[in-house]
Amino acid sequence: MYRLRKEQIDSLGRDLEERFAADAIEHLCRYFEPQCGDLDELRAVVHRTIERGHRYGLRSDRALLRLLNVTMVLGEDFDEVEQFRWAAEYLLDSAVPDAEERVALLSSEVLRRLRLREHNDKLRQEFYRGVG
Repeated sequence: MYRLRKEQIDSLGRDLEERFAADAIEHLCRYFEPQCGDLDELRAVVHRTIERGHRYGLRSDRALLRLLNVTMVLGEDFDEVEQFRWAAEYLLDSAVPDAEERVALLSSEVLRRLRLREHNDKLRQEFYRGVG
């Protein structure tokens, strides 16, 4: 029987996190290209967001990727900014005991708000076109 030492397990964990970070960077650059200028800074944002996700109880790659998507839309410290207090409340909502579900609900709400903003922008353009 084989025994793994703590150092080996820690090393494996770091390797898995690095692989996830590389995949996440590729995803973010595909879907959030304008925000992906400096890859070293993006890598740092990914690692800080992973740490933040762990503090919120997020463990799966899918949940962490959702948090990264939200981070790209709202900004890295969105959960500490008054303007996005509503977003932090999703992550802290004790009525939803599963952290993975909380971030899924947050992600859905961010998408809803983005669509609403797009819709309002179109209406505004049409209004000003008709007024002008």
